[in-house]
Amino acid sequence: MNDYLEIFHQYKEHKDIVDLIHDIQKLRYYYSTQQFDLMHQHISNLTAKYSFETTL
Repeated sequence: MNDYLEIFHQYKEHKDIVDLIHDIQKLRYYYSTQQFDLMHQHISNLTAKYSFETTL
């Protein structure tokens, strides 16, 4: 499986990409530390933040 986060780092001069990198790192941290409640809350926040993309 490819780690697409590494690909995102190539474009980190764009604010939107930096936001995505931060969101992915946060999700990975919550998963690795088994903070599933916080992970679920973060996913809910992302769903609200990216509502248009979510509906697609």
